[in-house]
Amino acid sequence: MAACCGILKTVLVVSCIALVWGHGMLFDPPSRNSAWRFGFNTPVQWTDNELNCGGRDIQWNSVNKGRCGVCGDRYDDKNPKYVYPGEYAKGIITKTYTRGQIITAEVKSFLNNMQVENQL
Repeated sequence: MAACCGILKTVLVVSCIALVWGHGMLFDPPSRNSAWRFGFNTPVQWTDNELNCGGRDIQWNSVNKGRCGVCGDRYDDKNPKYVYPGEYAKGIITKTYTRGQIITAEVKSFLNNMQVENQL
């Protein structure tokens, strides 16, 4: 009985997660599409919290089958914007680390109206 309740709780939690339509961005280390916010000489990307693999209908079409391209581009894009030599991939390194180093990352998530909801 306890195992059944645990499975039911897990299914309910996973179902709720699938219904979230928020946005998010990697702030520390700055992602290549948000680097301009931190003074890097990169193109401004005002929708840097919306890298969504082309959107639900593109990501889950018969060609892409749920797959995402590198860095949030659509999987079937022949000229991705976020992979070098794309529009936002200019070869700028925003932060470096040493092998095995433990880091703290800052991720900001937003509601659809751009109100900051959580910082992780």
